[in-house]
Amino acid sequence: MTMDNPMTSITGKANDEQFRARARQRRLAQVARILSGEYGAGGAEATKVILDPYGRACTDGSTVWVPLEAVPNDEAMNLIAQEAILAHEAAGHLRYTDFNAWHSLIQQVNSGKEDRLMPDMVNILEDTRINHLLSQDFAGSGKRVALTNHYYTQQHMAHWAKKTIETDDDKLSAVMTAIMSETISNTPHWFTNEEVVACIDDVRPLYQNAIKQPNTSEVIRQARRVVNKLREHFPVANNSESDSMDSMDSHTEDSLKEAAAKQCSGDGGKAEDVSPVRFDDMEMPTAEDAKAAPMPTAEGEGASASEGDSEGDSEGEGEGESTGKGKGKEVGVELGESELGNELDDYDDTEVNADHMDGAQDKDGLAGYGGRGSNTIITSNGEMVDMDTIIREALECVETDDLISLHDEADYNEEKYEAYTGIDEVIGGNDEFGHFMKVVDFFDTRETRTGYRVNGDADNIDQASEHYDNIVAKYEDSITTLVELYQRKLAGLDTRWNNQLRRGKLDTRRLSRYGQSRNLFKKRNVQDDPTANVIILVDASGSMGGHSKNVYTKGTSAAHHAANASIIFHEVFHRLGFNCEVVDFSSEYDYGTQGGTQIAINKLYNTPLNNRTKAAIALPSTGAENSDGRAVNWCYNRLAEMPSDVAANMVFTISDGSPAGPSPSGRSVSEDLSIVAANPPRGVELFALGICGSPVHQYYEHHLSVKNLTDITDKGLHLIEDMLDRVRRNRVVQ
Repeated sequence: MTMDNPMTSITGKANDEQFRARARQRRLAQVARILSGEYGAGGAEATKVILDPYGRACTDGSTVWVPLEAVPNDEAMNLIAQEAILAHEAAGHLRYTDFNAWHSLIQQVNSGKEDRLMPDMVNILEDTRINHLLSQDFAGSGKRVALTNHYYTQQHMAHWAKKTIETDDDKLSAVMTAIMSETISNTPHWFTNEEVVACIDDVRPLYQNAIKQPNTSEVIRQARRVVNKLREHFPVANNSESDSMDSMDSHTEDSLKEAAAKQCSGDGGKAEDVSPVRFDDMEMPTAEDAKAAPMPTAEGEGASASEGDSEGDSEGEGEGESTGKGKGKEVGVELGESELGNELDDYDDTEVNADHMDGAQDKDGLAGYGGRGSNTIITSNGEMVDMDTIIREALECVETDDLISLHDEADYNEEKYEAYTGIDEVIGGNDEFGHFMKVVDFFDTRETRTGYRVNGDADNIDQASEHYDNIVAKYEDSITTLVELYQRKLAGLDTRWNNQLRRGKLDTRRLSRYGQSRNLFKKRNVQDDPTANVIILVDASGSMGGHSKNVYTKGTSAAHHAANASIIFHEVFHRLGFNCEVVDFSSEYDYGTQGGTQIAINKLYNTPLNNRTKAAIALPSTGAENSDGRAVNWCYNRLAEMPSDVAANMVFTISDGSPAGPSPSGRSVSEDLSIVAANPPRGVELFALGICGSPVHQYYEHHLSVKNLTDITDKGLHLIEDMLDRVRRNRVVQ
């Protein structure tokens, strides 16, 4: 394996989009901490933010999903929309929405007990209510929400400019769109159809009142009045635009159910009731404003990003579903692990001062209603929002994210380079019995019957290395105990003496020379820093219970326990300064001509312990068969390639004790393991850990079987003492 140094060709922003998404996700994670209940702002704490490639915009009461592409082809507007959606969920829903009431409504609709218009109507009204409230709590976020709503309203205007209103379904859909425009976007509707206008004028007092309610339950009660009035105009019509009417977000019944359960259990914050005075400053369009509204064009009016017909692909409020054509994977981390730190200084949740604008304003922007100025919009509480200033701020943030992504990509590539430099020098090929030994780095494609590839992208590396650190923290007492035991035992490993000295301890073997020589004394030759070569060999066969492309902290398979055990023992040897190499193995009959074994290098003994090598140790891995004897024999040969000036050589295998697969001619796979285990080279000690209570005593003289990792300290001390005593008796002779 040949690897070029990745640091020689870094220019511009990150080439891999996953790093740009990670930088954006960390930014949003920091914003979520500000907006949610973590700092005593009220409501439930947003514990995780996920950038979703399929356009989800919702919360389950703790996790918030934000579309990876909320606005296509416009990076600045996309960031603004993402921050608006995050604010809507974290500062709006998590604080003010009663998910239990909302979920109950959905159940009533599904059972036919509520009008099918109710979900759309409640979405619109509740969205408007919480957007107004969060704008009071966080003025900067309120402006981003307003600008995002404006963008999506332009998309709807362009859509309706090309649409002919003919049927009652069309008319009802137009009414719903008009309500959405006047409430969520605070923009007068633009429809001229007489029946549509008459209906809107009839229901306007009802929906304006419905928004100004203290809680979600009251919003639902008032929404029924609005729907009942709509039915007087259109008794049996359906909303043909329903797919684009989920104005609040793209909540599913499952996400609502989860959020409701968290509120009921106390895991999520209880929805906050608000005083009616919080709506005293609320300004909303009137019938006169609607009459004066300009007619939309097919291109939309002043769309701030990509223009054209949305055809319902985006939601009216700016937080709805995308087309579902997103590519990639979810990007998400727990908020506590964000690495952005103070680099979020350019996130401003305060007033936007239009005096900072440079140059002339565009004249084609929507000016709100009432002619309040070009390229500005107005929030429901009368705040003026200068679009140019917010977009300029967003562009600066995008540049910052690009710089962060560039450094992330460089760090990732450098760790990748460092982790496996020198792997091409590790022995491989046919052994003395013709068994093919294939050496790969852990993140190479695993050529097994399952045909899987270990997930080596940056997000999974981070999560797996974090799992490594968490296991170390969890078993810190055990690790410390083992380290101290090794240190005490190793202090006396080298029992050789310097002989023929004039001072020291009398060497009784030289007494016969008394009178002939004065050099009758000796001194112990004690190593100042005794060390050892250790290979941790992990069984990665199919019997270990299944692999995981990602880390699952609650995994229960033998492979998961083996990975966690290897973390503990590697940490012990690493702290002792040993030359420790971690590998796993699985075998195949179709390797070479007589079968073979794949040795996957988790960590080379002479490469740094970084995020990538931690991840390789932490990720559980399984393949097909396991020719344990061949793998142990490879370890013997590998130890011969490691430094020779050490006090001990050890192979520490972690297995379920069930060898299977190809073996040398004339031997079964079990016989091969028994022979190899019983005949280690001079100076090499072999020890086995049977994971999940698996018996390994039939193959290994020095063994330990544990049912869980807490047994390692209690039972493992005896194994380690025995191991070190044997190392002392069979020490390496320099």
